[in-house]
Amino acid sequence: MLYLATKLDGADTDECLDNTWTNIEPLHVNRWRDESKSYDLPLYYYYAVDGTLKNNTKDLLHTCNGDCDAWADLMKDCLEANGVPSVSKVQAGPVPWTAIAAWNIRYYGQGYTPWGQPGRIASEYVSPNDGNGDLIPGILGQGPGSHTPVGKIFNYHKVIKVGSTFYDPSYGVSFTDTLQHRKDYTRDAIEAGFQSVRCGEDGLYRDLWVEIENQVYGNLWDDTPIDLGP
Repeated sequence: MLYLATKLDGADTDECLDNTWTNIEPLHVNRWRDESKSYDLPLYYYYAVDGTLKNNTKDLLHTCNGDCDAWADLMKDCLEANGVPSVSKVQAGPVPWTAIAAWNIRYYGQGYTPWGQPGRIASEYVSPNDGNGDLIPGILGQGPGSHTPVGKIFNYHKVIKVGSTFYDPSYGVSFTDTLQHRKDYTRDAIEAGFQSVRCGEDGLYRDLWVEIENQVYGNLWDDTPIDLGP
């Protein structure tokens, strides 16, 4: 963890923050490999959804495969180990479920959420390549070689905030805390936001996805909706 902040010149807390982010932002973070005696073993954000996917710094460094919790913890631990003050991990909860770009989602009609918002109805569940939606290359995540994370459907996301700046180590994105930047980040990241709705069809009750149009609940930081516009 110290290596991320100290492998570049600079030793005060501001430089530690800048250096740490400079090493995280390009989406190619490596850990130490004993065999080669160098930092050349890549770490991934959602390399696979299996037993190797971990949610904390220690296990990420062990399996090299972590979720947003693990990557946020890694950055937070790096900064705090180097004395950077006022570091917080922020939970982003836009809607109960969110599809991260990019997808080819199959819709078959119009519907409404339980709160009355209109939206397009997708098939019962949207998951990669199951006939309801196809995962296609989109936003890159941590990992070498233009890695597209296999995890694309979430009900929350974790980022780091220092002062008035948000840092998303999973995707290598940072921005200042303004309404416009929040809108831009949300619009760029999210393919579609869904509510799971109980509704009748052919006399049966089933869960259906209803895409939220023009509005993302929680706007990735709090419980106040943002109207993203058309």
